[in-house]
Order: sequence, then C-alpha cells, then structure tokens
Amino acid sequence: MNRNKQIVKYSLFGILLNVFLSLSKAIVGIFALSISIILDAVNNLTDALSSIITIIGVKLANKRPDKKHPYGHGRIEYLTSLIIGVIILITGGASLYESILKIINPVQATYEIYTIIIMVVGIILKVVFGLLLRNKAKTLQSGALKASGTDALGDAILTSSVLISVIISLIWNVSLEGYLGVVISLFIIKTGFSIIKDATSDIL
Repeated sequence: MNRNKQIVKYSLFGILLNVFLSLSKAIVGIFALSISIILDAVNNLTDALSSIITIIGVKLANKRPDKKHPYGHGRIEYLTSLIIGVIILITGGASLYESILKIINPVQATYEIYTIIIMVVGIILKVVFGLLLRNKAKTLQSGALKASGTDALGDAILTSSVLISVIISLIWNVSLEGYLGVVISLFIIKTGFSIIKDATSDIL
C-alpha cells in the first residue's frame, strides 16, 4: 500500500473513531448537563473534520504537476496541517467563551456510572490511536498525520481531566465544570498554536 493510501486509511479510521466518541460523549454530556463533557464531544467532532481535511489534502497533493505547479502539489499537505491548527484554535476560543459563561451562571451536573465508563473507553482509544498515528507519521513522513496524532494524545489528557472532575463531583459533590472548561479551552488553544507553528515551519 503506497504512502497516500495509508494516510487516507488512517484518516478514515480517525473519522469513524471521533464520530463515535463525539456522539457518545454528547449524549452523556447533555443528559448530565456537563459543559466539560460536551466540550470534549465537540473537540472529538472537530478531530473528525480535521481527518476529512487531511484526506482532501492528500488527494490534492497527489495531483500531477501542471504548468502553474511544475514541481507538483506536495505542499498542499502542509496547508492541511495549517488548516487543522486553525480549526483547533477556533474551537478553543469558542470553548473558552462557553466555559466562562458556565462559571458566571453555574449549573450542577449529574453523573452516572456509565459516564465514567465512556470516559475511560475514550481515553484508552485516543491514546492507542494517537501513538499509532505518531508512529505512522514518522514512517510516512506526514505532517498531517503527526498533527492528528498529537491532537489525539492531547484529547486523551483532556478527557482524563474531565474524568477526574467527574470522580471529584461524585465523591465530594464539588463542581469544577466551568473552571475545567477554561483549562480544556486553553489546552486546545495551545495545541492549535503548536500545530500552526509546525505547519508554517514546514511550508517555509
């Protein structure tokens, strides 16, 4: 299997994984009235969109050279990494806004045991997938896969923080929803800046 087909294959798998996690967390977050879980779901949905952009970038980068692009279209793949970074940055900004509103007007979330189960499954899947993408990114020399892998591992950390807040709420009845949302948002923004910086460096 050639390089481009492998990148598309892992990106398609990433889309399916992120859509599954997004739907699962969104349902749990809505029923629990949890802004942090809902934001985690939105972040997973953004990852699915990023994978779609990666596939489009690979397809366009594989186009044959033409008069306007005699050296081919390979740099389009770097541009897709840049777009992924921008999307993550926008998501982080929107999440930060919603989290601040949650602090101003707090609503007590209610959790069930299945909430913890879904969070744990999400963490495991994201860690395994993130490490797989990082490894394949080195083999295939793909900036887009590296960006997606870094984001997947970051998602695992974010979901872990959400899980900790859920456990704290269940044991001590202390809500960290809004404040955790701010932390998650800042982490997302930092990840977006990092990916944009790497993509810009590759382009230059």
